[in-house]
Amino acid sequence: MFLGDKPTLTVMMSFLRVLLLLVALPIASSAQWSSDQKLSTADTSCVLNENMGHCLAVSGDCVYVVWNDASNHFMYHTHSYDGGATWSPNSVIVNVASDFPAIAASGGYVHFVYRKDSTSWYMQSTDGGQTWQPPVSLGYYYWWPTVTCSGAKVFVALNSNVPGNSEVWFRRSMDNGATWDPVVQISNAAGRSEDPTIAAANGCVHMAWNDDRTGVMQSWYRRSTDNGVTWGSETQLTQTTASCYFPILCATGANVDLAYGDRQTGNFEIYFKQSTNFGATWGSSKQMTHAGGNNTEAYPVTARSGADLCMVWFLFSGGVYYQHSGDGGASWDAVDTLVSQSSKPGSPFVAVGNSKTHVIWVDHRDGYSAVYYKRNVTRDTTGFFFATVTNKLIDSGMCFDTAIFLLDTGAVALRITFDSIIGSDTSIFRIGAPFTIYPDYWVKIRVRLCADKVQTYADTLFCTVEDTASHVSRQSKIIIRWRGVAVPQLSLSLPLLDFGKIDSGSSSERSLSISLALDSSHRQPSNSAMVDSVVISGSPEFVISSPVTPSKIASGASASVAIAFHPVTVGQASATLSIFASRTVASHQDTLRVTLNGVGAAVSNNQSTVQTSDLINRLQIYPNPANESPSLFISSRTNLSEVQIKFYNAAGVLIGAQDVGALSAGAHTILLTLPEHSGPMIVRIVAGSVPLGELKIVQTR
Repeated sequence: MFLGDKPTLTVMMSFLRVLLLLVALPIASSAQWSSDQKLSTADTSCVLNENMGHCLAVSGDCVYVVWNDASNHFMYHTHSYDGGATWSPNSVIVNVASDFPAIAASGGYVHFVYRKDSTSWYMQSTDGGQTWQPPVSLGYYYWWPTVTCSGAKVFVALNSNVPGNSEVWFRRSMDNGATWDPVVQISNAAGRSEDPTIAAANGCVHMAWNDDRTGVMQSWYRRSTDNGVTWGSETQLTQTTASCYFPILCATGANVDLAYGDRQTGNFEIYFKQSTNFGATWGSSKQMTHAGGNNTEAYPVTARSGADLCMVWFLFSGGVYYQHSGDGGASWDAVDTLVSQSSKPGSPFVAVGNSKTHVIWVDHRDGYSAVYYKRNVTRDTTGFFFATVTNKLIDSGMCFDTAIFLLDTGAVALRITFDSIIGSDTSIFRIGAPFTIYPDYWVKIRVRLCADKVQTYADTLFCTVEDTASHVSRQSKIIIRWRGVAVPQLSLSLPLLDFGKIDSGSSSERSLSISLALDSSHRQPSNSAMVDSVVISGSPEFVISSPVTPSKIASGASASVAIAFHPVTVGQASATLSIFASRTVASHQDTLRVTLNGVGAAVSNNQSTVQTSDLINRLQIYPNPANESPSLFISSRTNLSEVQIKFYNAAGVLIGAQDVGALSAGAHTILLTLPEHSGPMIVRIVAGSVPLGELKIVQTR
């Protein structure tokens, strides 16, 4: 098979837990950084915030930038809806003296915080930055407000200042900034607690800040695992005798990355450390820069997408720098100079979205300070990029089909050889043949993840990437993580509904409870189920009198369905009640079944013998609770005319008659007008001269 003039390759790799299917398809890409573009066109004294106050936000292909003018101190904004290709005109969103801008975005909601009159303020846009709602005061917090968001949840870090003491605070909104919960104090120590950075993912909120409670400025940390309701203890993340400063956090799934400055070697250098378990524990610090001398490396900013990790920073003596890791920070590519020293650049920010890396900074090439921008649509300048699966939640006992994407971002074809797979089923696999990815092409690897237990799974795919032109090879690895989660279990209050013996013609009703149980020791993303339908098959004498469809059942709750038994014949009746419900945690439907039993009992005004013609499906006499006279149930196969009911005594003498007239095909119930008679009666039904059937009333009331 060929696509254009380059072959599509299919390679199969299968093993017990992960099934991989590769298909090459084209993608528009570029392995180069775009040229520098000036975003600020309306002012000539632009200022970006310090690194903890993000002035760049990305949601998909929507990119948002804010800055402050140092002369009139207004706040400016611009946005792009096509991944940075084109930009909106500059707009003033705060036209009074203000500073310290920071921005975050999710979907069409854009969240903006800043300082004005020693107070921290919040503004919201619900249409992607086109219009802005009036500002809302977050309180008298003098220093840098910062903001992050996770879906509709908005989290703000605040910084108070009183003589001799500053503290870090937290505030949240759970409805996209419409309402705000009370403020929560995060730091609690004498001296300086300042410059907070905040990040959030998967229900966890992470905060770090500068703190000199030990006598030396260090980076401290605190986290919440329930979206900011409760908080763990304050933790000192750096332990040096020299000052640490300007920490910055980035959180994606279980991964929490911290970059900061440390001057243990003299001037500030950039260091990096991370947690892979939602901030519960932290690895050791790694020195990222080695400028030495009187050079100061400062104000790093990180951004992550899966295992793809980016970092930018600047040198006080000039230059903005970029570094990339394709394995979540375990190893790093060579440092890339994004902006040269001659432009006197500073205050860079980086963000990623939809396979694009976006960078902004303050630049002086025009003789004044302006905001500049550039992007790289592949993030990886080394010629190989992959996007993988992390922390996918799967029902225990179920499988999930997903994909990994490999991309050749270079100028030559790459030969990929998978060397081994280590993880959940160590050494139980078969490796497919090597394959080639062509420049600007990507390979889609289909992955089947299965979970048979409530636990975390991880597989690491090790591969060799060979440049087919130079034949230089390097090792790479792809990490897949997923988790088997507890499955909600639907259950019924009774496996059998036995109505017992009911008078024929009467009715009895019983209720059945459907409940949803869950092992509460395991976290579950969606603890609910939806009842799709309730169906009875078997005897028509059982009917659903109070359905639950549709009904959503939360974990630990229940819903009821009422079943009525209405026997019209004497004898045993049975049916099956089927309840079809979908668990919202996965695409899986449960079917619950209940046996329905009941007995129709002979009562007064009931028949002992029934004779019918071929024109009749069924004849039945049963009591009528609303009337002393019984009713006749007749079900015919065809239309009938001149229908008459005749009554005879035991000797066969006609003692009464009732004209019915025409009856259409189907079922009819007729209230009988009985003659005055005591004792057995024979009831004959005719259509003209054609007999339809005969019943004998055993006794009358």
